[in-house]
Formats: sequence, C-alpha cells, structure tokens
Amino acid sequence: MLKGEYFLTDTITMMIEHGAKVRTNQISTWLDTGTIEATLDTNRILLDRGADNSSEAATRPTVKIVPPVFIHPTAEVDSAVIGPYVSIGANCKISAAVIQDSIIEEGTQIKRAALKRSLIGSNCHIEGQTDKEEASSLNIGDNSSVIHP
Repeated sequence: MLKGEYFLTDTITMMIEHGAKVRTNQISTWLDTGTIEATLDTNRILLDRGADNSSEAATRPTVKIVPPVFIHPTAEVDSAVIGPYVSIGANCKISAAVIQDSIIEEGTQIKRAALKRSLIGSNCHIEGQTDKEEASSLNIGDNSSVIHP
C-alpha cells in the first residue's frame, strides 16, 4: 500500500504470499474503460456479446427498444425510445426520453431529454434538453443534476 492505495501488482504479491495460485491466460479482446469514449465502446462490445436483454425489455408497452440494450428489471421506463447500445442500471426512472449509445447508472432519473454517447453517474437527475432537434452528449458524475427549462 502506497499513500493509502493498493496497486494491482502489490495485490497479486499479497495474494501469492497468502497461498493463492497464479497463472497466465490468453485473452482474445482487451476491453478498455480508461476514458469515457473507451467505456462507451466497451459497453457496445458487451451488449453485442450477450449482455443484451432486449427481448425482456421489449415487453414495456410505451417503450420502443432498438437492440441491443440492457435495462435492469427494477428500472422504470415509460414513453421512451431506448437504444441501440444503451445500458440502464437498477432503480432508474426514465420518461419521455430518447437515449442512444449511453450508460445510465443506478438510481438516475431522466425526464424529457434526448441523450447520445452519454455516461451518466448514479443518482443523477436530468430534465429537459437545450436543443429539441439534436440529442445531447452528457458526461456527469454521481449525484449530479442537469435541468433545462
């Protein structure tokens, strides 16, 4: 531990010292989440590779689903177009929205907004949009609010 942080190599060394067996493995794809753009691109790959639950999400009567998407079963989505490439976390509330190519973390509320290529943290509140013709790209952290009249 250095300055209160553990580093991956230190953690592996500690595991070996405590008896863990370590081996190498080949990987076919490196999924990067070091930037917002890379995280959104990784979300696309994961949805294409099986994280998609479009068929269950499509049962919502006032929601148009454009696969692939993942909508957590506890999320409330109404009067919206979702997808493609959208992941929506637990306990989100989304209404009168169009969302494409975005990640919406748990507990977030979105009303009357159009979003694309957005990364929205947990427990955020987004309402309205600045341009009715064009979707906005937002990147906001946990517990943030963006409200347009």
